[in-house]
Order: sequence, then C-alpha cells, then structure tokens
Amino acid sequence: MPETLGERIKATREMRHLSQIDLCEVVDLDQSNVSRIEHDQQVPGAETLSQIANALQVTTDYLLNGAITLEHMPTLGPLQTKLLGTCMQALIFNDPDSRDAFLATVEEWRAQL
Repeated sequence: MPETLGERIKATREMRHLSQIDLCEVVDLDQSNVSRIEHDQQVPGAETLSQIANALQVTTDYLLNGAITLEHMPTLGPLQTKLLGTCMQALIFNDPDSRDAFLATVEEWRAQL
C-alpha cells in the first residue's frame, strides 16, 4: 500500500495505465514537476492536487491520507449492481439457486460486452 502522497499518485496513475506525460497533458504540468511530486520532492498546491485527483478519478482525501471511500470508486450500472449482489448472495448462502442466479447474471453481462 502506498504510504506517501507521491507514492499514491504514482500508484494510481499506473493503475489507470497513464504515463506521466498523459497526466501532464490533463493537469497542465511539465513532466519534471510530476516526477518531483511522485518522488515526494515537491508538494502540489491545492488546485493542482484537485486537478490530479480528478484526472486519476480519486478524491484528494485518498491522495493525501490514503483513505478509501466510495466517492472514488467507479459508479456501478444496474447490471453491475445486480452482478455484485448475486455474487455476494452466492458467496454468503453457498446454495445452488444463488450460484445459478450469479452465473445467469454473468452470462447476461457477457452478452452485453
């Protein structure tokens, strides 16, 4: 788990498959500034931090404190919510009906891909 602001920015950027250059283009920084921020040699101002958080689709709270909240999780659509719900039921109840409902939802989801 990344422990510093710079480590969290870098880890999140990499998780989003963005290069430093990609982030630079969105946040309007040069690559050397992004590198210094990611190596904790420079602290971004409030506006820059907010822009970085928006570009990485996380909260500033997560970047600053490592707090994981639902606010920075992607929004689930109706089918994704159903998929998650049936998966949880199958795991909790461990019965054939729950398993079958989950598998049917997976097939429904796969048909939409």
